[in-house]
Amino acid sequence: MLRTACVALLLAGCVEADLVPCGALSCPSGQQCVDGARCVTQHSIDECADRTIGEACSVDNLAGRCADLAGVRLCEPATCGDSVIDPPLHEACDGAAPFAAQCVDLGYDLGRPACAADCELDASPCTRFGWETVIDAQVAALWTDGTVLAAGTRSPARLEVHGGAFDLGIAMTVDQLGGGGGRVFARSGVRVFEVTPAGVVDVTPPAAILNRVTTMAVTSDGNVLALDGCSIARFAMSWARIATEPGNCGTIHTGLGGRIFVHTGGSVVQELTPGGFAPAFNVDASIIALRFTDTAAYIATSGSLSRWQNGRIDTLAPGEFRDLAVAGDAVYARRADGTAVRWRAGQIDGFAPPGALLGDDGKSTLYAFGGPLSRFSGAAFGDLAPLPGGLGEVAGASSIGDDGILYAATTKAIWAIDPTGSAWRLVNAPSTRPRALSVRTPTAYAFSTHDEGTIVAAVVRRHLQNDLTYATDAEDLPGVYLAPDGTTYAAGWKGADGWLGRAPLLDTMLVTRPPECAFHAITGAGTRVLAGGTCHGAPSIWELSAGAWTELHRATSIAGTVRGLLLVGDEIFATGDEGTLHFARGAWTLDPSVRGSTISGTAPDDVWLSGSFVPVQRWDGRAWSKMTTRALGPIVVAADARRVYLPGAAKDHVSLLRDPR
Repeated sequence: MLRTACVALLLAGCVEADLVPCGALSCPSGQQCVDGARCVTQHSIDECADRTIGEACSVDNLAGRCADLAGVRLCEPATCGDSVIDPPLHEACDGAAPFAAQCVDLGYDLGRPACAADCELDASPCTRFGWETVIDAQVAALWTDGTVLAAGTRSPARLEVHGGAFDLGIAMTVDQLGGGGGRVFARSGVRVFEVTPAGVVDVTPPAAILNRVTTMAVTSDGNVLALDGCSIARFAMSWARIATEPGNCGTIHTGLGGRIFVHTGGSVVQELTPGGFAPAFNVDASIIALRFTDTAAYIATSGSLSRWQNGRIDTLAPGEFRDLAVAGDAVYARRADGTAVRWRAGQIDGFAPPGALLGDDGKSTLYAFGGPLSRFSGAAFGDLAPLPGGLGEVAGASSIGDDGILYAATTKAIWAIDPTGSAWRLVNAPSTRPRALSVRTPTAYAFSTHDEGTIVAAVVRRHLQNDLTYATDAEDLPGVYLAPDGTTYAAGWKGADGWLGRAPLLDTMLVTRPPECAFHAITGAGTRVLAGGTCHGAPSIWELSAGAWTELHRATSIAGTVRGLLLVGDEIFATGDEGTLHFARGAWTLDPSVRGSTISGTAPDDVWLSGSFVPVQRWDGRAWSKMTTRALGPIVVAADARRVYLPGAAKDHVSLLRDPR
């Protein structure tokens, strides 16, 4: 029986005599007050009597960890927010606790996720670029306004409309889709249907209005314009004919604030005015595709991509184009060879989407169809033009010159490709195989050569001079660097010794031979020159200072060699078979999970690396993250402010275009 004392004055109830005061609390019998603010059971204390801090424990079937509180060791229950990832609680992360998950694990292309307050992964820092499949079927028609997406497919014939108030999928054949003002319409043969959240309603014009519908357009306020020959009818709540002209007008369009246009065939576009049809514009080549916006008309022809605005025609890009779309502030057009360009802010970028194109007016998203429906979101991840056949594959060397152009050494030649990624240009075809490459300008570069049975050499072209060849006694020179002052540096090995060469201007090459070393990479920035490789079985980095080479750092905790080396700002990145070394703020760190053989970057928080059968990885100044690729072999990395070039990451050479906005 509980002993109680009832106090009539000041108190309205009874207080248990056995309660233990604990700050603002009162601990019941059998519990102990800790730190003047916590009531804990004896079981929670006994559970950790013989355990160390942080060791797993359990109280009342709840998982926890042993911790010291005010001199008392007890079992603290595991909770979200304690900065420890607790598997019994199924936490994916917890506060600042490190976790292994990356954005590629969540279906994105690049980055590291954050940790949300509920200890789940937050994908908001993740980046998605390139193409992703939205509908895996043969798409015949497509329309979107940035919120609602409507698609008509074949095999099976089906209409899918999703977004906003729509979540609809029905069996029907669709030849054309359009929408505006919250309304969606579909044309199936010569019939017109309005799509509602509940299904479709047949709104085909009667024969007295139009004999048949050959094509339609939908205005921004949700009215349908239907064309039969050159007769046009408009549908709001009912149909009314608004124009009748002889002939065949081809296709009907609306834009520039609700104005109505028809493409009469060939190079002519006419506008419907109160007085009838009047010429709008006439281009120099046959019109293949048209796209009207509120401010302009974009024209894809057999000769160019053009824009009609304020009565003026401007050519945006030459070439033969088959299709176009407008998404946000960008214009996309597909060339006859299947590649495509993006025009934005006066700049043309190249990439290679499949099928036909359709823009998303509400966002900078592009949909492509003709087969499965795909979506392109934000930044291009596209194939560069393939190298001309029979001239070798990328041999593991690339360099971005001071002109921002990518140079690549293949097994038979050195090539350059313009920033659009549309055409390769032959730079040099040496008689021996290029091994490593360093470019400053199109007429100032250096490369090393290596073929079985031939002399290993460093070859230099400085401005308008002929190639200057430094024949060497090295067994291999996998590293070469042309400094801004014209000095050529080469790195390799001979037998059991390292081989570091330096050739200022036209002088002979000066050689240093560190014993029991082999060098695979050499690089520089400003007046500093670094070489990387292995010495006595450990990754090693050397620096040239006052004309002498000295060892800067040796990672004795791991074996292997340095194969890729980057000096950016005051920071050093060295990657190899067993991990990546990083020097920053006066200290070296090692991440054994990040491995590669080629590395490039523009700043200490923008470093990219890859290699043979490893993913592309990026350092953002805080952590490494992986990037999705389609790699079938070794990947070479070269990064500049506009692009990250990834030869080898797909069937042809690949570039990631950084979104310039």
